[in-house]
Amino acid sequence: MKKYVVKNRTTAPTFTVVAKAKSANGAARYKLSDGTYITANKKYVANLYWQTKHSKVYAAKKTGLNEYKNTTLSKRNQVRHVKKGQVLHVKKIVKHGSTTRFQLTNGNYISGNKQMTSLIEP
Repeated sequence: MKKYVVKNRTTAPTFTVVAKAKSANGAARYKLSDGTYITANKKYVANLYWQTKHSKVYAAKKTGLNEYKNTTLSKRNQVRHVKKGQVLHVKKIVKHGSTTRFQLTNGNYISGNKQMTSLIEP
């Protein structure tokens, strides 16, 4: 059995769920892309991306994060770099495939990834 050490959200491991399953005792499990299983207990797992709008978020990634002019977060659409701890005011949340983006009050976009943003000051 593989174990994972509890870490800060910004450095915690991420997993790709490919299927839902049940263990022999009936407990819900998630099958991962590497073929292993983890618990589906909501106390231990969460979405990687924010699903609801928040009025402000903080840049939580150690190296900061980038703002982009549209939801395609590519290098050519990059507008500016934001340092860790800087507050960003959110206008709305936008779905981009299976991920989310925050549209900021200045019209730019950032990733809705929980490892890059935080609701409390890091």
